[in-house]
Amino acid sequence: MSVLADRETPLIRNCWYVLALASEADRTLRSRKVAGQAVVFYRRLDGNVAVLRDRCPHRSFPLSKGILDGDRLICNYHGLTFAPDGRCIAKPTDPTNAAPLSAGTYPVVERDAVIWIWPGDPALADEALIPAVPWLAQDGWDLVSGYLRFPANYVALHENLMDLSHFAFLHAGNIGTPAYAAAPFRVKVEDGRINLRRVLENAPLPSLLSVPTELGDKPVTRETDTWWMSPGLNLTHSNVHDPDPAPGRPGTYAFKVIHFITPETQNSTHNFWAVARDFRLGDPAIPEHTQASFKVAFQEDLEALDWIETLQGEEGLEFGEIHLGSDRGGLLMRREMKRRAWREAAPAGSGPAVRSDVVGQARRLDDHPSEEAA
Repeated sequence: MSVLADRETPLIRNCWYVLALASEADRTLRSRKVAGQAVVFYRRLDGNVAVLRDRCPHRSFPLSKGILDGDRLICNYHGLTFAPDGRCIAKPTDPTNAAPLSAGTYPVVERDAVIWIWPGDPALADEALIPAVPWLAQDGWDLVSGYLRFPANYVALHENLMDLSHFAFLHAGNIGTPAYAAAPFRVKVEDGRINLRRVLENAPLPSLLSVPTELGDKPVTRETDTWWMSPGLNLTHSNVHDPDPAPGRPGTYAFKVIHFITPETQNSTHNFWAVARDFRLGDPAIPEHTQASFKVAFQEDLEALDWIETLQGEEGLEFGEIHLGSDRGGLLMRREMKRRAWREAAPAGSGPAVRSDVVGQARRLDDHPSEEAA
């Protein structure tokens, strides 16, 4: 049994995932699938967001195809009516039936311009576990954001984002350069999060960064700190340091690249992304360039992950892929995701037995270079 998560590992449900941007929630019934379950969401009259399972408990009619009457959601098949907390408050075709009935709801938190959902055990939904992403709505930062659906397992997308070395090849000239792929890096684990730090000194930037910073081909230092924060979030702090800034120009340009990763199904993934910057605020030229650059890069990633997903689906996972030193961050991420999936799936009291037969593999993985090593 592998200690690494892959496309066949059960989805982790005890986690906060982004369901939607806050701006998406209005008085329209909207449906989205999260960790294999369809949910329907809408904004209540008091401004709060209601989220119910998008499946009437009577005959599985999608409630998102129903009618919103005030805060009540009416199933358009037999008229069963549900309150925002999921309780059925009317059964028109069986009005004397007093048996309790619920459509099912989920813990939901609206924060930092996004709506978080916990699709797992509600008793474990601790709001303190929601990571802070203040740059989405904080003064002093401008934002470009978007959405993309990947036809691949969310583990593959996480590994793609923890693999900065592929920038120079799959995204040549746009995001990466040959020098960036060869730049020294180190990986560390901190409180269950995985950090990959890469620093490239005295080198020009790719167009994604050189155009908005207006640094052209000037040699600068590029620092990239990528964090796997949870199964639902990948966060990158990217700083560009100009050693000799022109008069009136900053010496450091800061970017925050945020990927909210939400499993849709076992083999498809929602990616809500955003790029924040702290310079040239209000300049309309930058969003246009950033959108165009990321559109190209994300399409390249989408195609790559789709091809990989197709091959693995058709031929299985017995191929025996090799690992390179540059995979260290991704391997640690996959190991942590496998641990969480095991812990969630294991029956009470069976945790140690589930892990005992893979201790040897875990130790062999630990024989790789130190987590702090370059």
